[in-house]
Amino acid sequence: VYDAREEYEQALLYYRRALNIQKDSLPLNHPDIANVLSHIGSTLKHQGRLNEALEYYRRTLAMREQVVPLDHPDVAFDLTNIGSVFH
Repeated sequence: VYDAREEYEQALLYYRRALNIQKDSLPLNHPDIANVLSHIGSTLKHQGRLNEALEYYRRTLAMREQVVPLDHPDVAFDLTNIGSVFH
């Protein structure tokens, strides 16, 4: 019997490991860190952990708003992710 929950947990382990490495080697608002935060948020959302997902999506948006213009496509993507939690 296929159980996606185990795979989501495995994905989270890899994403969090990557995040820790990036935090140690990249500037705090680096786009790669924002991307991993977004991936963590997506994985949490697929698990139904919406409050946690929302927290990661908001962190991602806050980071991007500091380094790109507010009309940048990455900001729009992050806003869409936040909206998808409420949907």
